[in-house]
Amino acid sequence: MLHFYTKPPVPADEIQGRLLPARALGSSGIPFVVFAEDALAFVHFVPTYEFQFTVLVPDELVQEAVQHLQKEIPSYHVTQGRDYRLLDKNGVCALPRAVQLQWDASEEKELLHTPEEILIVPQSHFHFDVNDPTRSRGLIPPFDPSNSRILFPTMPAFLDAIIDSMFEPVDGVSHLYFKMSYLSCFLSYLVLYNVRDYDGCTDPATDELLPAAKALLEGVKAENLPFLETFMRTGSTRLTPPEVRAERERIKATRLAPPS
Repeated sequence: MLHFYTKPPVPADEIQGRLLPARALGSSGIPFVVFAEDALAFVHFVPTYEFQFTVLVPDELVQEAVQHLQKEIPSYHVTQGRDYRLLDKNGVCALPRAVQLQWDASEEKELLHTPEEILIVPQSHFHFDVNDPTRSRGLIPPFDPSNSRILFPTMPAFLDAIIDSMFEPVDGVSHLYFKMSYLSCFLSYLVLYNVRDYDGCTDPATDELLPAAKALLEGVKAENLPFLETFMRTGSTRLTPPEVRAERERIKATRLAPPS
């Protein structure tokens, strides 16, 4: 039986430990948002296991972020390892310009839940702008004051990042495993645990989207709305009609067209 949450599904000490790298990066002045599972759990109340601690930073500041984290927390070192969900069968990474840090196993952790791995990702990999204040948010109170400046994607920004990455893979790198085990998984979690209905996103009597499902559409980019609504009705990213992709391209072109 699923359980829906109205607060983070993990204890405060786990949040405090997981956010250690974010607090360290916060002292650098580099803008960033916490992404992936930690964002899902801490601000969108999705009960998911935390993998790599993932942050998005401006593309030109990736190396500076890596250097700052290693200076502040010397137990982390750069590694060529990657989460299996990011790799295809040939070892090609879906986030080719990301940098991964690994905790030195010989070092003792002061905080139990300190992440084993940190992934520093250029924001363009997820079509995100960490400097746009309308696309990020903080933790929901109560929280430790040391975490007050740490930001996470808003719901619309998270959904847009996922959908944009599905349709427009970064650097031309895309593979089915990343789409299904990473992007689609995040999308499913966000919809399921925010619509909060065991029977899906539509009213079985009218086939209309439930109010909570309609609320998820608010603030999402216009070009991503047809796909998101199709997903909420079908529950699958594999059932996207070709016309939805064509409509997305048309709507985006219209949105980005210079005023006449």
